[in-house]
Amino acid sequence: MVTLRPMTEAEYDAWMASLRASYAADRARAEDLPLDERQAEADKQIAGLLPQGASTPDHFFWRIIADDGAGVGWLWVFHDTVQRRAFIYDIEIDEAQRGKGYGEAAMRALEEALRPAGATHIGLSVFGFNTAARALYDKLGYSVAATYMLKRIGEAS
Repeated sequence: MVTLRPMTEAEYDAWMASLRASYAADRARAEDLPLDERQAEADKQIAGLLPQGASTPDHFFWRIIADDGAGVGWLWVFHDTVQRRAFIYDIEIDEAQRGKGYGEAAMRALEEALRPAGATHIGLSVFGFNTAARALYDKLGYSVAATYMLKRIGEAS
């Protein structure tokens, strides 16, 4: 139902700009903190993960392509070949394409791409408010390995 095609340089640049903004916004929403603080932290975290940008070893950046040739999403994965584990840093289906099965198809295509490369596990993190993604990961057999919880108790006096 989908194929994973390496991002072009122009696609990577556009996706990275969008990722930086959306990741910071999601962190701010999840942690109930100011966006500007989360933006600086998100930028630092991404720079640390990708010191060589799209050329950082063992990181893969794919455009998710539907059978009709249309791009429907984005995928960033790290593959640790020594530990034989992969980690999904970002998977996003374009908003207009959600609910059509592309997320599930992309996750299955990723498994098929990683299996011959020697990966035995795939990990990911998901924000608690992202119930649609959490339901998909449950459906695909992912299980909770750790949980970070937060409770708002009001303003300090």
